[in-house]
Amino acid sequence: MLRKILCERYRTLLNKKVQKQRIQIKMFDLKFQQELKQKAKKCLPGHKVPFCKLSHDTKYLESIPQSRSYLLIGLQNELTKLGMIKNQQDYEDFWKLAHKGIHGSNLKEKLPDIKAKS
Repeated sequence: MLRKILCERYRTLLNKKVQKQRIQIKMFDLKFQQELKQKAKKCLPGHKVPFCKLSHDTKYLESIPQSRSYLLIGLQNELTKLGMIKNQQDYEDFWKLAHKGIHGSNLKEKLPDIKAKS
């Protein structure tokens, strides 16, 4: 009998606690939904960042001076594709010819000579 009374008491207390938690959860959800609505109102719905289109300026790229190393490596790659440079000895011979007596601005004029010798 005492046990039945205690079980009933425990059940009512537990039901009250569950009801209280459900109310708290509903209040929290309502508060959260209101905050979301306020944030949505603050943001401009139609405001978008403009699309940036990148352009490629080949004239500018061509106007940049090319270094000696860039020109030599370009020639080396071209000769390799043509099959004139095939092994390590060919690479070494190419670089010996490339460094032999070529200075600065003369390089562009001498590239065809180097290509012909290779």
